[in-house]
Amino acid sequence: MKLHYTKILLFFFPLNILVTSYHVYSKNKPSITSHHTQTNRSLCECDTQSTNYNNDEDMKSVKENFDRQMSQRFEEYEERMKDKRQKHKEERDKNIQEIIKKDKREKSLAQKVEKGCVRCGCALGGVAASVGIFGTVAVKELTKAAITTATELAKEAVKDGAMAATIKAEGAEKKNE
Repeated sequence: MKLHYTKILLFFFPLNILVTSYHVYSKNKPSITSHHTQTNRSLCECDTQSTNYNNDEDMKSVKENFDRQMSQRFEEYEERMKDKRQKHKEERDKNIQEIIKKDKREKSLAQKVEKGCVRCGCALGGVAASVGIFGTVAVKELTKAAITTATELAKEAVKDGAMAATIKAEGAEKKNE
């Protein structure tokens, strides 16, 4: 066991010498290295109240430059927002026009179908029922189907009309703003 301790001790001393010699020739000595502190001039709330910054030409130019840049950015932002608002307004108007055209087409189609059904119903309903082509049960079922279809179409027309009126009201509110 003594032999092992001596080997460890013999290994420790050269290692210690190497480590200390590294620190001797190292360029990053903490005692010698000086830290350069950079002096920045900044505006903070307490400094804006002092007269040193009000009389300083550099600070005046910095303030003026900042004000000019910020006003330019705000103007650019306003221009972008005007363009976006105009684009959205045109898109809304286009959608409203499409809804109005669709509503007109549906109304005209409904009127044409109604006129056709009235003509056809007069011819078939009056003659066919009396002749006996259709039975009374068939006529009643056709009447029920016609009534349910008419109520569904009326509900859809009311919904479309309400939507068009809502969109028109929103457009009027936007114009007032």
